[in-house]
Amino acid sequence: LLEHQIRLLVMAVIKLPKGRSRVTRKTKKNNNAKGKLRFLIYSVAPLGISVYLSIHLYYVLYNSLINNNNNGEGERFNDEDVTPLSKLVSQPHIIADTATDIDNFGDGNANVNAGSNANTNANKIAPPDKTEHLEQILQKSRVQVTPDIKKKLPSWNQVDKLYGSKPQIIGLETCAAFQSTTTIPKDDAYIGAAGLFNTGTNLLSKLLQNHCSIPSRREKKSNAQYERRQPFRYRWTGMLFQVPWGKHNPISWRTHHVAQRGAEGVEQTHVLPVVILKDPFHWMSSMCRHAYAATWRHRPRHCPNLVASAGEETKKRGLAKDGKGRNLFKVIVWFQKTEKYSYTSLVDLYNRWYRDYLEIKDFPRLMIRYEDLLLYPEEIVTKVCHCGGGTVMNAMNGIHHDSSSSKPNHKGSNGLTEALIRYGSEDHRTDTMTNHDLEYANEELDSELMNLFHYTYADASAIQRGAGNTALMDAREEERERKKLLNYNKNDQKKRIEGGIPISGQVNSLSLTQN
Repeated sequence: LLEHQIRLLVMAVIKLPKGRSRVTRKTKKNNNAKGKLRFLIYSVAPLGISVYLSIHLYYVLYNSLINNNNNGEGERFNDEDVTPLSKLVSQPHIIADTATDIDNFGDGNANVNAGSNANTNANKIAPPDKTEHLEQILQKSRVQVTPDIKKKLPSWNQVDKLYGSKPQIIGLETCAAFQSTTTIPKDDAYIGAAGLFNTGTNLLSKLLQNHCSIPSRREKKSNAQYERRQPFRYRWTGMLFQVPWGKHNPISWRTHHVAQRGAEGVEQTHVLPVVILKDPFHWMSSMCRHAYAATWRHRPRHCPNLVASAGEETKKRGLAKDGKGRNLFKVIVWFQKTEKYSYTSLVDLYNRWYRDYLEIKDFPRLMIRYEDLLLYPEEIVTKVCHCGGGTVMNAMNGIHHDSSSSKPNHKGSNGLTEALIRYGSEDHRTDTMTNHDLEYANEELDSELMNLFHYTYADASAIQRGAGNTALMDAREEERERKKLLNYNKNDQKKRIEGGIPISGQVNSLSLTQN
């Protein structure tokens, strides 16, 4: 580098610009100044930088040699404790978290840790400090916990009241069947996310893609041909963005539909669906903020609008009576542009969609809660990954939500901080629901789903607040009708005056004059 810079310097001195011969002395002076400046920029400055870097490099090398000679008998690294760099590059799946054996949480008795994933009992994950667990989640995600945020965060007692003291996973007993080589080849296995709108499918996919990999897929040479292609960038790990029949589509679409994103060339029977669901009351509130492909009559002041109020019953559009004579708002879901499904209410959509997945017996599947993914990301990701025959990777510092997860993924979604505040308590769980909505939800929500996932029904205090919402809505409806009638009377009087028609028995003087 030094030799090259010296040669450039010599050439620059020999070919130093002289300035143009014609024109005036002033122009010559300017040209020479520009030439000198060009000489300093292109020759002297790089030479100085090169000399400095070379001296610094020689100094570092000299010190390292001296230290090695002086510390020949000192402490050295143990080669057995260090993984060769070449091995890490060629086999990045060996980067795993050795302290993620969590066999004793959740449901299911199957041992789903295979091969190198098996951990000793001494490496159990210590239970988190419940009093500061929510703050730790934010801090690990690089979110600064300000006094204002700390004040808004719910207490652990509120979280425990809503979701219980441990995560819930349904379907762990099917993991052994999925890992069986007789049914699904290990080098062609996948894991994909599924769930209704607003249930955290994007968050689940992102965590799996960042922290899980199926080792046998890495050894399959045919994967090299699409490793760098954008739509398939995660296929070499086996972690799909979504199940190939579409993450929001009903399970009946499996093997009958191919999703537009990331499903090309995927054998659908080789995919382990990981179905994520959310507390139904919070989910209906999310649907009010962002409805996606679902349409139904609702207003910000009355949403999810399960049962029509007295004023809303006057308009029959979108209404349907159930077996008990209640007027419900029908929900239309366009899963595809040409595929329209009709449901009697949002509760009916929730029940039927997840009930179909719950009743599956023909192939393996997992069902997890969105709230557990927020509160216990390491436990959930590790258990799901091991169930699919995968290895946890990039988890030396634990598995947690990265900094981008603290920002909304799309319009209408919550960031990490807002999500913990909203879903960690029941303060805003039923804000815009009436007592009729809550009574209907308590009565019609699938009891098996609610019990399996430890979701709670609306209590008496929530129903009482809902009754207040109903009274307020009725008062607003009466006021709206009064104003509507008043405007009608004013318009009617104006038309009568313009037409010369007497009002309230009085004679119109203008009409008499005209006559």
